[in-house]
Amino acid sequence: MSLSSKIIITTILSLLTLASCGIFDFRPVIVETSPGAPLAVLGSDKQPVAIIFNSAPERSAAERLLIVKSPLGNVEGDFTWSGATLYFTPVKPWQPTVRYRMLCKGTVPMEDGREARLDVDLPFYALRDGMPPHLLSYSPVEGSSVDPAKGGGLVFIFSFSEAMDTESVRRASSFRPSIEVDSSWNAARTVLTLSPKNSLEPCAYYSWSIGADACSTDGAPFPRRADGRFDTMADSVKPEVLRCYPVIMIDGIWQESIAGAVLGDIRVGDAIAVQMSKAIDPVSAASAIRVEPSCPGKIDQRTPELLVFVPERPLIPQASMSIAVSPDIKDGAGLQMAKEYLEFFSVKTQYLRIAKIEAGGSGESIDFPISGSTLPVGITIPDGLLSLSFTFSESFTVTEQIALNGRIAVAPFFPSSLPAVTVRGIGWSADGCTMFLDFEGFQKSGTSIVNYYSVTIPGGSSGIAARSGVIMEKDLALYLEAKP
Repeated sequence: MSLSSKIIITTILSLLTLASCGIFDFRPVIVETSPGAPLAVLGSDKQPVAIIFNSAPERSAAERLLIVKSPLGNVEGDFTWSGATLYFTPVKPWQPTVRYRMLCKGTVPMEDGREARLDVDLPFYALRDGMPPHLLSYSPVEGSSVDPAKGGGLVFIFSFSEAMDTESVRRASSFRPSIEVDSSWNAARTVLTLSPKNSLEPCAYYSWSIGADACSTDGAPFPRRADGRFDTMADSVKPEVLRCYPVIMIDGIWQESIAGAVLGDIRVGDAIAVQMSKAIDPVSAASAIRVEPSCPGKIDQRTPELLVFVPERPLIPQASMSIAVSPDIKDGAGLQMAKEYLEFFSVKTQYLRIAKIEAGGSGESIDFPISGSTLPVGITIPDGLLSLSFTFSESFTVTEQIALNGRIAVAPFFPSSLPAVTVRGIGWSADGCTMFLDFEGFQKSGTSIVNYYSVTIPGGSSGIAARSGVIMEKDLALYLEAKP
């Protein structure tokens, strides 16, 4: 089994003491998950997820730590065991497109006296991943004024992202005040057309909603209720958001990062353009856009209808985010939007990863190492020389290469009496993806004691950053095992 497919929970140098000779048990407790990789898709709506130990744990302790969450909260499920494998089966079937998370964090005692320190946070889907069913567009658009008379051409058109269960949409749909309508669907069941049977009340405000009980033909639920408003006062046209999309600055001009892009295409380093239907008052626009979670930025209004939100710092890779445009935003005449505009999106850029760590001379390497990985290395004597190369998933500019100096820490780990090592030289590949570090001061392992050294690379918002500010999700800590 490859190192990259195992979650080595700890290199436990646990205090399992063999009383007769005082020897420590250095064997790691190895734990795997099923599914074995983030964002995997389960094959059925009742398929269990699992935590797989390589040694028998205390079952009650493991069960207390294992939690499965959905966007609505904790998922109710049943625990079962097969040997050293703990299974979690949901009481209610998994739902398509819903992003679940299997969490197992804490310490589990093993029956042989060791401890497994778990830090599992594994997102997954069932049946299919991707976006849940949602409204692509609707007409009349938000805040529109319409002709209330029957025969005035008024129809309501709702375009969905995929084929819908028509009966669930009928049950979940409503108008306030109530409107009697005739309904029809296109052959693909993606477009619903509603025609009023009677005239609407003049000079009135109406609203509609499609509740979260609506679902696609395969049962994937709406992530949230969709609603809108319109009125029968044709002389008031309110501003509205036409489109939000990622942009980048090229020669002083905001341009689409990808032609026809949507917010789901946004990458680290992009800004967000908000195209309005009307010219917007600059004073109201200055504080009208909010990006969550906690993403401060400024508004650049290059044209009366185009607002660009420029983040103060790069977006977090793979983050689930939202953009809201306040209903307090005004057009030149002082008219406000009918309601807040809200759109959810995910950052497309993946987290920065270490694609490979290789030891020079011995040829030993690890592809996509995880915390707890161990790399055997050969030491050149008498000076204890060792060369390591770190290949990243993203490139580093010269500025970022300089900033990386000193951020990768290599230090003695076991035994504690080992002397410190020092860096002799630093280099980079031409493409800016691979960093070379030369060290001195390593010591070979002896016949009875194996020498270990730790390698720590900081992640998160204060960790290392590659081109455009792409960061690692969390710290990476692994070990070097000096060969005899």
